[in-house]
Amino acid sequence: MDEDELKYLFQRYQQNQCTAAELERLRALLNSDDAAGLLGDVWENMQQEATDPLPVAAADRERIYHNILDDSRIKPAATVKWYHRNTTWMRVAAAVIIILGAGWMAITQNWLSLKKEAPVARFAQAAVVPGSERAKIIFDDGTSIDLEKISGDTVIQRGSIQIVKGKDRSIRYRAIAAASQDNKPVYNTIVTPKGGEYQVELPDGSHVWLNAQTSLRYPVSFQDKNRQVELDGEAYFDVAKYSKNGQPLPFIVLTRKQQLEVLGTAFNINSFNNSITTTLVEGKVKLQALNGNNPAKILRPNEQSVYQEQHNSFTVTPVDPLYATSWRNGNFSFDKAGIKEVMGSIARWYDVEVEYKGKFTNNFFSGTISKFEQIDKLLATIALTGDIHFKRDGRRIIVME
Repeated sequence: MDEDELKYLFQRYQQNQCTAAELERLRALLNSDDAAGLLGDVWENMQQEATDPLPVAAADRERIYHNILDDSRIKPAATVKWYHRNTTWMRVAAAVIIILGAGWMAITQNWLSLKKEAPVARFAQAAVVPGSERAKIIFDDGTSIDLEKISGDTVIQRGSIQIVKGKDRSIRYRAIAAASQDNKPVYNTIVTPKGGEYQVELPDGSHVWLNAQTSLRYPVSFQDKNRQVELDGEAYFDVAKYSKNGQPLPFIVLTRKQQLEVLGTAFNINSFNNSITTTLVEGKVKLQALNGNNPAKILRPNEQSVYQEQHNSFTVTPVDPLYATSWRNGNFSFDKAGIKEVMGSIARWYDVEVEYKGKFTNNFFSGTISKFEQIDKLLATIALTGDIHFKRDGRRIIVME
């Protein structure tokens, strides 16, 4: 067995990037006769590489052991190889998981378990794991497909359009015949749930990254005088320049009561809560309220607009786009954000419910932390920054002053 391969697969799993084939390979490696010794070597190497290795107490090892058993994201293979409970395995497993920062992450019951006939004591806390690439497409006729259940390199035929799911799990649209100008536009909607995100390439070549709990409605081919899509939630857009009959087609994003128009640029739109926040990374966009007589706002790179629907008003300020777009690169980033904004992002990504006990008028947070951090460690990090305390009961988090 190759130590580098085992370490690589551990890291891929920690980042929620393992393919089905890689998961099967990881199972096979951990079922081999020399897995225990090699895991010890991997553990020692990662301790040496870690800039701040964490101590592993016996209680922590026991707790992590039971959470590994309870994690249901990877189902056991049809043929399961069982092991006796072994403290060496527990120590190695706990150290590997903590050093990787995965938290509550299971590899499988194949390599770390009790005897098959022995009862397994369930840990009181339910495992809460980070989100992953999950979404579904809803077609114009109301039918839908779950993209998580489709393997890479799959082509879905829908009339004159092919939807291609690549090896990187993103999807793209490909026209295989010219669309009739007499036909009504055909729309698809891609929807991410809580704890999900996804990337789609639209028919014009524009790329859109959808954050958790977001939907995007778009035509499968652009036939009109513009490229109009509808967003509910949060998404990052990298818009391609696109012309038809020699004329550039503007790209328009409708988000409730705001319209954004652009020819070619990169930006982030967040329409959660009661405002619409647009952050421009490059290019230039024009923002317009869909009701009222407010003049259009022109947004330039490193500027952010907040449209308050209640007051029908725009506020434009200079910002560092990092904080608005870091979710696309696997991080939470905040700059003087209120606790409800922070916990809103966490709730959508980890699929948890949040309850507040307090007014929280003077609590603001700044910083960056991985979206793949174990949730209790993430909450503990936030608690260190101010007078905020957390209590977790399964998938319910109580925030207290």
